[in-house]
Amino acid sequence: MAKITVKEGWWQKSLTIAVIGFLGGVLVASIPHFVFSKEETEKRLLDSRMSAYNDFFKGQVKHIEAEGLRKDSPDKADQADQEYKTLVTEARFKLAVYGTKADITAMVKYFRNFDIYTCKDSRAKWEDDIQIYQRIRNGFFGSDAHEQVDDKSLILLLFNCEEPD
Repeated sequence: MAKITVKEGWWQKSLTIAVIGFLGGVLVASIPHFVFSKEETEKRLLDSRMSAYNDFFKGQVKHIEAEGLRKDSPDKADQADQEYKTLVTEARFKLAVYGTKADITAMVKYFRNFDIYTCKDSRAKWEDDIQIYQRIRNGFFGSDAHEQVDDKSLILLLFNCEEPD
């Protein structure tokens, strides 16, 4: 009986090399997505926090400016005071979503030193609002227990009020 041998053709080697090359390319292309997506999220959070910090600082400068103008230029003082309120309110909302627990705790401690009101809207309304902000925060921080913020702190930070007892 004669033995038949099949020689491997050039196309078989080329096909094997092409498949290995393709799989290697897919693997190499997907690695950065998995490795750097968390870093990209962290960078975006940091950029958002920096924006909030800058708004807060600009607001504080406007507040100081308003106090200096109050005697001689009450209209300009009122305008600067309005800019202060707008900038600080925007900063408070940004920090409520993007801020770390330490940021929020520090801001709540700071704002507790000023006029804090009892929340006037219906309890269900601001509890629903806070749950929205908590869900957004969970989207950024996930289940990281170190970054969970209590509802009372968020209510004070966002709405400048405390829930009634």
